[in-house]
Amino acid sequence: MKTLICFVLIFLLSAGLLSQNSDWTNRNPNPQTDFNSVKFFNVYTGYICGAGGTILKTTNACSTFEQQVAGTAGNLYSLYFLNDQTGFACGDNSYIIYTSNGGTNWSVKSQGLSSSSLRSITFFNSATGYSCGSSGLLVKTTNGGVSWSLLPQFTNLNLNEVYFLNESKGFLCADSGKIFVTGNGGLNWTAQNAGLNYQNVMCVDFVDSLKGFIGMSSLSSGANTNLYKTTNGGTTWENVFLTMVIVSFTDIKFINNSTGFVCSDNGPVMVTTNSGSNWWRYGLPPTTVMKSISKLDTSVIICGTNGWISKAGPSGAIDVIGGSKKNFISVSFVNENTGICIGDYQVNRTSNSGLKWNIQMQGNYGWFEGNTYLIKSFAFPSGNMYVVSHSYIPTYFSHEGISKSTDGGATWGNGYSSPGYFKGLDEKEGVAYLTHTSSVFKSTGGSFTQLYYVAGSTLGDVSFFNANTGLVISNLNAGSNGLLRTTNGGVNWVFNANQGNVYLYSIDLLPSGTGYASGEGAGYLIKTTNFGTSWQVLNTGLNQSIGDLKFIDDNNGWINLNHRLYFTKNGGMNFYPITSLENFNVRSSSFINSNTGFVCGDSGKVLKTTNGGLTFVSHDPVFTPQKFSISQNYPNPFNPVTNIGFRVADFGLVKLTIYDILGKEIAIIVNEEMQPGSYIATWDASNYPSGVYFYKLVAGENTNNGGFVESKKMVLIK
Repeated sequence: MKTLICFVLIFLLSAGLLSQNSDWTNRNPNPQTDFNSVKFFNVYTGYICGAGGTILKTTNACSTFEQQVAGTAGNLYSLYFLNDQTGFACGDNSYIIYTSNGGTNWSVKSQGLSSSSLRSITFFNSATGYSCGSSGLLVKTTNGGVSWSLLPQFTNLNLNEVYFLNESKGFLCADSGKIFVTGNGGLNWTAQNAGLNYQNVMCVDFVDSLKGFIGMSSLSSGANTNLYKTTNGGTTWENVFLTMVIVSFTDIKFINNSTGFVCSDNGPVMVTTNSGSNWWRYGLPPTTVMKSISKLDTSVIICGTNGWISKAGPSGAIDVIGGSKKNFISVSFVNENTGICIGDYQVNRTSNSGLKWNIQMQGNYGWFEGNTYLIKSFAFPSGNMYVVSHSYIPTYFSHEGISKSTDGGATWGNGYSSPGYFKGLDEKEGVAYLTHTSSVFKSTGGSFTQLYYVAGSTLGDVSFFNANTGLVISNLNAGSNGLLRTTNGGVNWVFNANQGNVYLYSIDLLPSGTGYASGEGAGYLIKTTNFGTSWQVLNTGLNQSIGDLKFIDDNNGWINLNHRLYFTKNGGMNFYPITSLENFNVRSSSFINSNTGFVCGDSGKVLKTTNGGLTFVSHDPVFTPQKFSISQNYPNPFNPVTNIGFRVADFGLVKLTIYDILGKEIAIIVNEEMQPGSYIATWDASNYPSGVYFYKLVAGENTNNGGFVESKKMVLIK
């Protein structure tokens, strides 16, 4: 079936049933942590904190992140920095941690004052700071954060943010529509009757000493939106009219007197350029949960759940810098370096084999707009890429569109759109064919035009041997199932009923004249070696219907059997499972040749193999080790699969090799340039006898850390 794709989140691949060696490396868009707070000092240097005690630092505009040791595994909710070296973070169990050296070291300054969480932290001078949280928790420091004291509780409400307009006047945003105000630097707090009903007040920011804004968690009775403003320093608040409903605001920041941003937990980021008189939205998908905003000179950095990090400016452009934990459904590569993966509302594109992904979101292009999501992607050796999007208009129809890119996914143009459903797309020698409901369309470089219409038929997948000779699956409503064949570029078509009248699913044709098609029934697969003139049924021995299939040549191919990936090395005579994937739903795969391929799946995971895909190497790029190391395998002894952990300190060539008891090299698990990070390689020894084996890591020969070589012993017991 072409390079049709899907993403899989976690891959456990094995050395399988062949003696061939192989490896997979993680290529998913990162980071993927749920973030809660962000602080940037300039476009290059910033910090982000979030779930599980995560603190990340970047000094290169989010190209890479350094994982810092927070000293807690609890969630961190808020960051505050006095300068680029001195900062604080607060979180679960009243934790407050502190750094004085740019995050190289963090130390605990407060813990155990309460079992409640601290949600917000701020300072109004270098000595005095406050942190607030759940169930009315409020703590204070007067010595620059060296020590913190628990203040007397004056409310049981959750305190969501603490904010100081100056050294005297401050605000506490609380649940149930409450705002607490101080006019004496926090010595006393008074509940303000702001007329906000009972919705939770989540965030606050002021343009000047009089004009400010607050964001609510949900709509108050009779309100148009949950954004409010004051023009008298917070004495009274009035509802701000917005052109769309935002369910819950999570943060608000003004970068100057006129330009401000608000983010929410249901996607949209709103911006104003006239001090809040008017607001308009950025096109982020409605499922995006944004949590925190950090101000730069002319723009902001925004972070959220699932690893979202975005940069937004007042002009309307938004750049999704990194992170995605969407369920990917399709992956396609035109060559080893250039490819895309899609899921929900986003296209992720790479030009360096997945080491770095650029994320394009709904709203950047017309074909992403509205009630639209992406369902398939295709890529071809010509460099052309295609994406299928689906829209649904209630009570009317389903509508799908094809968009095309000729520059590696950087820009997209509209190819064709129509009510109905796209079934398949193929491109050979620069000529593209697609099937849509009951029609075949063709493009020779421009737009698609209708080529053939079959009344009463539901057309399926399409594949071509060359620019002129190809086949289309045709499943007639009358019950006659088979293939439409053309040898003259679609001018004429001949229908051939399929043997046994089997309903066909997928087809893939090769320039040599060999082709394969799958259909309904246990392991049903047919093969042609004469350009589709005749077909034979293969005895695959499989017990389920075959879904997508892809052959890279006459012998090497992969099939998806109920979200499990199988491979053949003998033209479909035998198929073998990639056994370490048996507990993982494989959504899609894209192979460049018999060795190099990509797979994708749930939760934003993408994997790459460079030697057949039978061993798995997972990568955690968030952690940047200080030195190279290799761990003892686990389990040990093992049968037949074991895991080998290793750490890479600098970018460079890494080689992980397996030896038998005689010192003979029997498997190369990894042999490529790798980014810094922590890795786990999974080796399947199904083909090897019980005994003692050794594994050796060689790395860092051309890096700042110098050469690294270390071996360890492991035992296979069957």
